[in-house]
Amino acid sequence: MICFVCVPSGSGKTSTLGLAHLETIGIVTWRASRILKDLGRPTTDLTRQEGLKNQQVLFRWLRQNLSKGKKIAFDSHLVINTTDGPLLIPEELITGIEPCGFIMVADTPDAIAGRTKRSAHSIQEIYDFSNLENEYGARLASQLGTIFARIKSRDVHGMQAALINAFSH
Repeated sequence: MICFVCVPSGSGKTSTLGLAHLETIGIVTWRASRILKDLGRPTTDLTRQEGLKNQQVLFRWLRQNLSKGKKIAFDSHLVINTTDGPLLIPEELITGIEPCGFIMVADTPDAIAGRTKRSAHSIQEIYDFSNLENEYGARLASQLGTIFARIKSRDVHGMQAALINAFSH
């Protein structure tokens, strides 16, 4: 079982996942960027075509490595910021691995800009990008009949509760 934990870089999702000590409740965390780097794929300054190729490689790897009974919090994105603009991860890739939920980690655009390379973008661009990812996640969850949750950055109890809910749904 896999649950997406998403939103733009700098939102605090990776920190929140780490602080939640998910292994103590039987949940493993996989990071999309780490998997892509391990597979020799670039992860920054991507064109739209490179971003799409990365997602095809990543989701092929996921299909090969997902196993029944394992609970995975997938630290990832539903929208990739490419040099050509935002790229929504194709629905067929996401639905092909049958996620049990989508958890969005929320923080203010000011906070995100302050701790990420996205600071080169305006606060409005960060806000718009975050909204796009949230709306896409909500739509996917609705289509698939899965859990959609929004938690605040560093809310470890909220993260644990949302993941437990997604895996028991």
